[in-house]
Amino acid sequence: MSRNGRLRPYDAAAHGTAILVGHFVMPRGTAYLEHRHPVHQLACPTRGLVRVRTERGVWLLPPSRALWIPAQVPHTTESAGDAVMRSAYVDPAGCPGIAWREPTVVSATPLLRALVDHLTRADLTADARSRAEQVLLDELRPLPVTSLHVPRPRDPRARTSPTP
Repeated sequence: MSRNGRLRPYDAAAHGTAILVGHFVMPRGTAYLEHRHPVHQLACPTRGLVRVRTERGVWLLPPSRALWIPAQVPHTTESAGDAVMRSAYVDPAGCPGIAWREPTVVSATPLLRALVDHLTRADLTADARSRAEQVLLDELRPLPVTSLHVPRPRDPRARTSPTP
């Protein structure tokens, strides 16, 4: 565990598992500044909206979506309002069938969310954990992403932010 009580995702091998799950309560304004992990991250909002930024884009994730963030990809994670996120941290050696090199949006199906929750249990046998991890990885299905480009206004009046 880290000093703030959160699960350190880098300890997967020490726990004898390919996937560890972290739980993050993210009140409005919470931001995890740019960082990277030596493992893959599956960011799964369970409540609210979570924004993930990389040099390749910005993803706004409701609970019906999750984002696969490949190992070593620098990213920032922020809450857009009050949010809760569970993240599955996946040892790259434990998922040879997934070769996504860029962040990839997947459907957070009820089964996927249930498997992430299931993997938080401390009482799973090694065999039960391994089976659940494999089903979770099998459940990852990329979704098409719609890009949205909003040009910056040219008129200075439209570029001025109103004061609250």
